[in-house]
Amino acid sequence: MMTVASVGAVGITILALMAIACAEGHMFHTLSSSTVVNEDLLGVYGPHGHHTALLSPLPVSADDLIILDSLSSIPIDNSSIILDSLHSLCSTRRHSSPSDHHRHDRHRSSLDVTVLSPHVVAVIGPRLADCVELVKENNAELVLELNSGAVEVGMRKVRDVPVPVSAQGSVVPDSAPEWIKSFAAGASEINPKVAEVVAAMTADELMANVEALSAIYSRVSTSPGALDAADLLELWYTQAGWTVTRQPYKEGYSDNVIAELPGKTDPEAIVVAVAHYDSRADDSTRAPGADDNGSGTAALLNMARALTSHAAGYACTIRLVSVSGEEQGLLGSEAYAKAIKARGDNVVMAVNADMLGWAPEGDTHVVGFKDKSVTPWAVSLAQTITTLYVPGTTTAFSNSCCSDYISFYNEGYPAVGFFESAVTASAYPYYHTSKDLPSALEPEHFEVTARGFAATIALWADPI
Repeated sequence: MMTVASVGAVGITILALMAIACAEGHMFHTLSSSTVVNEDLLGVYGPHGHHTALLSPLPVSADDLIILDSLSSIPIDNSSIILDSLHSLCSTRRHSSPSDHHRHDRHRSSLDVTVLSPHVVAVIGPRLADCVELVKENNAELVLELNSGAVEVGMRKVRDVPVPVSAQGSVVPDSAPEWIKSFAAGASEINPKVAEVVAAMTADELMANVEALSAIYSRVSTSPGALDAADLLELWYTQAGWTVTRQPYKEGYSDNVIAELPGKTDPEAIVVAVAHYDSRADDSTRAPGADDNGSGTAALLNMARALTSHAAGYACTIRLVSVSGEEQGLLGSEAYAKAIKARGDNVVMAVNADMLGWAPEGDTHVVGFKDKSVTPWAVSLAQTITTLYVPGTTTAFSNSCCSDYISFYNEGYPAVGFFESAVTASAYPYYHTSKDLPSALEPEHFEVTARGFAATIALWADPI
């Protein structure tokens, strides 16, 4: 995802290189600066926004480091071209005299490239802070266009920096469903049908679902395993009694799989539960993706059975949306959210689950919520629902960015992002590796987060 530059007084400045497609069909890479406040957590925001820890700390000052992440589809195989382009824009736009240009040419020659992974490099050297300041001053992103072998760098205006939900208001709007407004007004009685759905979300079933998904060698969006996973999801949803459709959205990518349970009394109001089923591993072709995001997908599968087994239906239509392409930049969810917006679907809530199964030591009853590009009043209610229906649970905000809730938020739908903890994705020691296996998960914690997720969907859909 795209982030406006921000430079803190303390921290390491990093620039993330992420791919987006432009209207003309060219391939762009977007450089956006961010700040890591804690130098011990030095990392790089990967192509879909998740925060990926580096293998080792880099002993450089705050203004001397830029991270370039090229996405796996375009390896960084000519760092010299990237450095020349980066240097050209950042120096010439800020320094106009011949002597300045000569001085910056010398600085260019002193830049060093450190390879951190096959697709990630660190650029180290003096004067790199110019790029950060340039972006900051212009509320823009640096855009690297690769077109027929030529490389050009320019700037593109972006939106304002998302304000953390913790700093926003949480007043429920008049447009919210009546039962949600009633709940927000102080209705704290347990709905027994919601409680039954929650109780049906069990560690045993969740882990069995993760085991089945992780047994697939790789669920990378363009792999045969992702195609197999889509077929299995369609089968499992159908067996649970849901009407299943598929959405092809990009050639070579596995389909989005959508399971629908029509509402009984207000079918035009739609509650969406979304999780990506594709996986990623940067160290191997084996990408089991147990936590990221077999866990969120397993929660959808468990929920499919629980929702139909413990109520006579729901006022609202419920859709369980399993998307691919998340690891390549939220591609599947973006395609789906844009499609339903274009046809006028009335989504009253979109709730995302991405990475539910692991917890830092001692935090097995803490449920995380994403804190940017989400709907404050909806997050506040989801937190209240979670603590009400999952006793002993506390909630906390996580600034880990980003996942498929953003696609719905960008289309104007209320959106919430469930996460496994108050830390970032990179805190999980096997994030984006072949060791992201079921054995690394915490089943007790997984049950807690999945129950909060299910309670939010069930209550919002209004069981009959």
